[in-house]
Amino acid sequence: MNMVPEFNRAINSSLNEKYTCFLAGPLVAGQRQALIARLRVLLEAGVPGYAILVLLPDRATARRFRQEVDELDLGPYGAVDLQTYYGLASRLTRLFWPLVAGSAGFAAPERPPVFLNYETAQYLMGQLSEPLLAQGYFAGLSMRPQRILSQLLDNLNKAAVSGFALGEVAPRLAQAWTGEASRLRLYEHVQICIDLYRGHCLQHGLLDASLVFEVFNRHLVAKDEFWRYFTERFRHLLVDSSEEMVPVAHDLVRRLLPQSDSALLAGDVQAGFRIFLGVDAPGAAELQAECQESIAVEPANCADPHLAAFAGRIGEKLGQGRTVANVGSPRLAVVDLVQTRYRSQMIESVARQIVQLIGKG
Repeated sequence: MNMVPEFNRAINSSLNEKYTCFLAGPLVAGQRQALIARLRVLLEAGVPGYAILVLLPDRATARRFRQEVDELDLGPYGAVDLQTYYGLASRLTRLFWPLVAGSAGFAAPERPPVFLNYETAQYLMGQLSEPLLAQGYFAGLSMRPQRILSQLLDNLNKAAVSGFALGEVAPRLAQAWTGEASRLRLYEHVQICIDLYRGHCLQHGLLDASLVFEVFNRHLVAKDEFWRYFTERFRHLLVDSSEEMVPVAHDLVRRLLPQSDSALLAGDVQAGFRIFLGVDAPGAAELQAECQESIAVEPANCADPHLAAFAGRIGEKLGQGRTVANVGSPRLAVVDLVQTRYRSQMIESVARQIVQLIGKG
């Protein structure tokens, strides 16, 4: 993927004048390549990899970023940690556990924490919720028990990544509901189940994803001792795909910006395809406004004109984005129309055609 030349100014900017810049535009503009080029500039100038925080939205992006970084000859001091917000939060929570466990409400702060993955968290939620389900909780809801457990964990995670208190879950759900009043009791059941689960975790030193987010964001970052360590260590900040990050990740970046010797952020403020998972696409625009400089590239200047026209037309139909004049034709962006009976067949057919197109170059 080629990088637009407009980004070169940010790549070669000052290393110690607290310069902050946001690279805005579609992924095809080459923001990731610009971040990697900036990383190389930092390392070649003598900045140790230990002092550079590379924050990425998810593990898939981290793998792709790592593959491109590994192709560079960065030398013995070029080892750089590529972090997702959850990875950073869980690692630092483990490291600073004695400092934060007591104030976070854990019953035995002297004991080391036990981190739960999604499967173990779901199992624990099932064990704690089973007696309540037997009493008639969520009766009349057309969902399998396993799906109910997933939704309960999702409520915990959404509250944590959005930065609001666990006790606000039921009131927020009730406020958003505009249907029959009888459904409001289900939200009360939700609150009871997640409160029970959270209390068990605090009592036994268990940390699922929601508690990792909450302990790190609400308690650890607020500690002066931790923040002094964090800002003294990470002097340079690189952020990729900021529109795909959760609100608490944006909060951390926003707080770190004025403390950094340099910061280069990238994102597409018109994107954010993982909104249903809790990402904060509008928050990327807020970060853009926080930076001293913003270098924006329009899709028409770097993307295939037919694809840009196709994306614009879809955005219009969905009531999203802005209407722009495109020189391309939406119809010419369509390679084929896939029609199958089942969703699984559709996925297989699309994947097969993608492989064939890549094979043809």
